[in-house]
Amino acid sequence: MDPEQTYRIHIHSDEFQFESEIHATRIDREDGWTVFWRGNDVFLRIRDEHIVSLEHLV
Repeated sequence: MDPEQTYRIHIHSDEFQFESEIHATRIDREDGWTVFWRGNDVFLRIRDEHIVSLEHLV
């Protein structure tokens, strides 16, 4: 299993705003989505248009 990495993400849309640190083993970007993985499980999918910033910390 890949080690978890830490990311800081800031998300914004008309309905919400969210900023937090996220722990994921992998991130994929495809077809306008950013997909966060923990092992073999997807735990978060976000439309790229809502991501203000995504920073890899550790």
